[in-house]
Amino acid sequence: MKRLMYTLFAFMPFYMGACADIGSSLDPSVVTDTKPVNAAIDEEKLISQGIESPQDPRTMNDPTYSISNTSRLLIRFGKFLSDAGNILDEQPILLRLEVSDADTTAALKDLQVCPITKNWMMYASWSKAHPYKNGNWDHPGGDIDFVDCFSGLDAADPALKNQEEKDFCSDKKAICFNVLPYFKSFVQARNSDNGLAVVNQNGPAVNIYGKTTLKGPVLFWRKLRY
Repeated sequence: MKRLMYTLFAFMPFYMGACADIGSSLDPSVVTDTKPVNAAIDEEKLISQGIESPQDPRTMNDPTYSISNTSRLLIRFGKFLSDAGNILDEQPILLRLEVSDADTTAALKDLQVCPITKNWMMYASWSKAHPYKNGNWDHPGGDIDFVDCFSGLDAADPALKNQEEKDFCSDKKAICFNVLPYFKSFVQARNSDNGLAVVNQNGPAVNIYGKTTLKGPVLFWRKLRY
């Protein structure tokens, strides 16, 4: 009996290592054993240079938000951290935004999503991440990593190589962003999810749908099929 237990313990690291490697495998057979997951946004908060009160109803649960160089939308997905161990990290992780404007040309060119580097709350504003001690942003408009922003994907982008990804981004009003590097650098490596900011630094204002509609921000990823 003791010999059997020693044998099992000896092989346990091998089995655990093999399981850990599945999530990052590029073997096409792994893809066939996965299922796509769509996760709706958990938190969204508009911060605007022209809105002082963090409780202003225009900054949360609005059907649409105007994104410009003086207003940004902070978004966060709770399932990113809770499901991190099941998300395949060699497949694209897509964030889809839907534009309410008639013409999406400007949105595709000007909208970006960027990592937020400071924790924030629903009382966030242009000057504060939250109303408590040390709650001010270091930079008005949010502590945002503008170096590692993501731009919208063209319909022919190689990241959309599987039919499910293409279908997810197929709506003519939809703009998709591959946020896999954010998942790897922040959620996996640092066990941190401060979320992403939807920004528009140079172009005309772009209007996107919020989560109270059926067209709000959505994430797409793949997980192992159990």
